Order: sequence, then structure tokens, then C-alpha cells
Amino acid sequence: MLSTTKAVAGFVLAATGALAVNPGAAMVDTPCSGAECGIPEPSTCIRACLDEFSPQHGCTGADDWSCYCANYRAITGNAFNCMYIGCGANEYNTFNNAAVRACECLSAPCPSSSTVVVTTTATSTSASPTITSAPSCPHPCAAEISAVPECGISCISSAAGAVGCDASDYDCRCSSSAAIQQSAIGCVLGACGLEQGLEVADAVQVVCGCVSASPTTACETSTPSTTVDATTTSASTSTITSAPSCPHPCAAEISAVPECGVACISSAASVVGCDDSDYDCRCSSSAAIQQSAIGCVLDACGLQDGLAVADAVETVCGCVSASPTTTCEETSSSSTTTGVSTSASKSPIITSESSSTITPAPSCIQPCSAEISALPSCGVSCIASAAGAVGCEDSDYECRCSSSSAIQQSAIGCVLRVCGAEQGLAVADAVQAVCGCVSASPTSDCETIPSSTTSAGDDEETSTPVPSQPPVDDGGEGGSGSGSDGEGDDGGSGPEPTPSVPPVDGGSGGDNDGDDDDSSSSETTGAPGSGSITTPNPPVVTGSASNVMLIGTSCLWGVAAVVVALM
Repeated sequence: MLSTTKAVAGFVLAATGALAVNPGAAMVDTPCSGAECGIPEPSTCIRACLDEFSPQHGCTGADDWSCYCANYRAITGNAFNCMYIGCGANEYNTFNNAAVRACECLSAPCPSSSTVVVTTTATSTSASPTITSAPSCPHPCAAEISAVPECGISCISSAAGAVGCDASDYDCRCSSSAAIQQSAIGCVLGACGLEQGLEVADAVQVVCGCVSASPTTACETSTPSTTVDATTTSASTSTITSAPSCPHPCAAEISAVPECGVACISSAASVVGCDDSDYDCRCSSSAAIQQSAIGCVLDACGLQDGLAVADAVETVCGCVSASPTTTCEETSSSSTTTGVSTSASKSPIITSESSSTITPAPSCIQPCSAEISALPSCGVSCIASAAGAVGCEDSDYECRCSSSSAIQQSAIGCVLRVCGAEQGLAVADAVQAVCGCVSASPTSDCETIPSSTTSAGDDEETSTPVPSQPPVDDGGEGGSGSGSDGEGDDGGSGPEPTPSVPPVDGGSGGDNDGDDDDSSSSETTGAPGSGSITTPNPPVVTGSASNVMLIGTSCLWGVAAVVVALM
């Protein structure tokens, strides 16, 4: 949906004349210089991002503008998180808008000061312009165009100009919506927010529907029009390899990805050099692919199904990371290998089978407990899964906050589906408060419950945490005595000792009165023995209890980061 949003934004600008060009202006072939094009000076943060990511595409750094403009989409896609999330939406949008205008200027012929106002005549032989003149009559979809929200117009106008679409060329805007979307998505979300950005998307769909249904209107212009034969070629690489001859161990998860988003993801994956069957490559490049495909997916699937696509892709990559690379052989043994790999795909990334892998929860209160308790719980399960995938334990708040970018990429679809946009923003605000507290608070020196140590030998000692107190049996029955002696038999033995519970003595026998001087009575039965038992207090927190107690709080770290990235 955002792809069409970008296209529409450009259309609205066309209606206001934002990119209109003097229809009679003549162009020359001399390219403009950097000074004439107003190349922007990146901020310190933006420059650091460009210096990090532009060399991946053969550029020397932030000042290599000819290389940057030639690889604009790829560099912007790879550096999006660094620039948009790391430097902030305002800083990114300011630079991006200026960069788009500068690249457009550098790639187009520079107008001569002596010919800019010359009116084109029938004998004009000037070089073919890259932008055609605007028609002088209203567009048949003017009403739909005017309904597009204003907030995204400047973003899409800049992106549309970068792909050669005139401000009034609605056919070009709609047909190039995918490219425009990739360029303008960050700017649109930053300027409009998620909710209004979706409104822009809906309005643009209406505009492009009108454009496709309306016949081309032959509007007369003040000067003869110039026919431009523009050939657009899409570079394709020959490095794509054939699919393996045996089933992928994650075939079931792959087939569950909704069909509406498959083509979008495949196209975005090919841009970063990933073959259709190379899921290791796709998952390792998920951040760049997501930035490139998100608009196309929302446009093709709608918001609800788009979120389902995000969840399905997350499941696929979880399976891929858990499954060993499968080497398919052209023999019957391949079925055995596949079976083993499929079994491995069901194993969680992080297990808790061994008690030594889980540190007991601290016996004191977290310094940020107030902030933690204020977090909305709707996204807990989403982020628990995503945080576990990057190796963050449930109670490791520092890990959650420091890995928020990776957690965000994995959990974004699940969080938006479960929480909705409005509550997702509330989660973002709360998580920011928590991570601020975590970064400001020193690690507390809380004592932990001693871990259990179990040895395999029969003669070696074994120490275990004391379980909850079991029922205590009474002591044995009192002994019975006969009259001659004044003493009864000793009481019976108490219950057999159980692990970690001391033996219980049966107690003394009952008293009897005998025939001797000290006792004078008939046979009686002694009272039941009353042995005593000292039961240790149970541990304050058990290992399993700590997991349950902390799972609801620590999982929320990633949620906030996810929603923040969307804004």
C-alpha cells in the first residue's frame, strides 16, 4: 500500500505545481556541478552511516556522490536502520529529501542560463528532455488526487522525480510505484505517522484505480510536444543458482507464506543477490529485504495479510537458523538427510533442558520494576520468541535493550497484529522508559539461590534444593506396658526418611501404673509418640518460578524497539 501511497503523493504535488517545469524551457547536455545542484552536507550521524554502508557498493564514502546516486536505492535500503532509527526521523528525512533532489540534478542536463526562457519552436533541435511538459487541462482524476493527505506529498514528489516521472505524469507515477515506494517510505512514515500513512496508501489506491480506468486525455499544450523514446532496462544478474534437487528442511514453513507477498519478497531478495531457493542468504539479509519489500507487500496484501506475511517469514527464518545446511545428493540417502534436518528444525534455538544453562533469578527486586510493570502485555509472546532467537535470556534486560534492532526485525509483524498501531505506540513509549532506566541503573549485586549439584557416583554426596515441606506422619504408636514394671514399651519408629527430610523419631512410650512402688494400675496403652521435625524453609524462588515471573517483563524490551522503528 505504501508504494501506491508514494505514487499518489507525487500526484498531489503535480496538482499543486510543485515539480512543474517551464514547458518551453530548452535543455543542454552539460551536466550540473555539485555546487549548482546543492549537494547536502550530511550530519555527523548520517555521515557515519554512509561511510559504513556505501563502501559495500563500491563507493569511497559519504562524499562520493556520483557513486551514491548511482546506487541510491541499495545504499539507502542497507543503511535505513542506521540513518532512520539511529539518527532519528527528522535528521534522516532532511538529508534524504536533499539527497534525492541533488541526485536528480546531477543526473539531468543542466539548463543554460541563456536558454532557460527560450520558447520551443517547431525547428527546435535541443537534446531530448528527461521530463515532459505538463498538460494544460485538468486531469480526469483531479478529485481523487486532491483527496490524498498532504503530509506525504513532498516525500513522494522527490522520490518520483528521481525515477524520471514528471509532476503531472500520473501514468508514470503509478507504473513506477514500486521504485518510488522504496525511496520514499521512510520519509512518508516520518512525516505522516503509521495511521495517516495508511490513509495516504488508501487514497493512492483510489487515484491509481482511477488512472488505470480513465482514457488518456489529449490535452493541448501551449507548445508542440516532444516525443521521448525512453528505454528503461532493469539490470539482472546471472549469479542466480538453480534450486537443490531435494526438498528444503523448512519446506512446510516456506509453503505457509501467504501467496500475495511471495513476488514482492522474491524481487527484493534478488536486489541483494539472493536466489529464490537460498533461504540462508534471505534470512541473513532480512533487514535490507524488509525495507525494500514492505511497501510492495502492504500494497499487494493489505495490512492484515501483510502482517500475516511478516509472521510467516519470521517462522521460516527461525526454522532456517535452527536447521543445518542440507547437502542434497542424487541418491536415496538424501531422504535420510532430509529427515534429520526436518527433525532439527523443530528444535528451539534456546533450550532449558540443563539446569546449568539458567541462572537463578535474583532474590531482590529489580531497580526498574516500576517501569517494567507499566509495560502493556499484548506483545509479550511476540518478543519472547524474537528475543530468544538472538540469545537473550528472559531476565537479561541489558541484552534485550542492546539487541532491540534485531528483535525488532523479527517481531514487528506479530506485535502490530496483536497490539494494533495505537497500543503498539504505547508499548514503544513504555519500553523507552524501561531501557532508559536499565542504562542508567547499575547492575544490582543480588545474591542468588545456590544451584543444584548432582553427581553420578553412588558414594558421592548429592545436594539439592529443599522442596516444599511434605506431609509429616505422626510418630509410632505408644508402647503398652504391664503392671509389674512402671514403664511402657518405646513407641514405634516414625516414617522412613525421605530425601532432604530428617528422620522422625517415634517418641517415648506411654506411662503405665504398675504393681511396684512407682506404679499401680492395670495395663494401659501409651499415648502416640510425638516426634519432632525441623523443616527448612523452602527456597524463596525456584528455577522454574523465575522463568515464569520474568518472562512477562523482559520480553517487552524488543516490542518497544519494534514499534519505534515503524514510526
